[in-house]
Amino acid sequence: MNFRRMAILLLAQMTLGMGLGTAIFAQGPLPPTASEIDQSVTAASRDLYGQNEAARSLGAKAKAVLIFPDIKKAAFIVGAQYGYGALRRGRKTVGYYRTSAASYGFQAGVKKHAMRYFS
Repeated sequence: MNFRRMAILLLAQMTLGMGLGTAIFAQGPLPPTASEIDQSVTAASRDLYGQNEAARSLGAKAKAVLIFPDIKKAAFIVGAQYGYGALRRGRKTVGYYRTSAASYGFQAGVKKHAMRYFS
């Protein structure tokens, strides 16, 4: 394959990847409200602590827990991910956060996951 074909193929893959990311991540005009984030965080915490005794023990000892209940990622050569979460001390929300990242390389797909940070 010559250089020109390789360049065109790479450009097409990058364009498709960015288009896929835009389509997957389009949420509408506004990010979730604080109430919506709190509801998602509460549900994710209930699920985790109900199923995992080690997490429940760690959560009880932690000064605070940063919870991102719904992180979405999409990629096709170029990838992007984002999510919204809350920092909780006990059962009280003390702050709201957004996470995002970009990546590139041999990757393709869409996935959803959650993250928790205990401190």
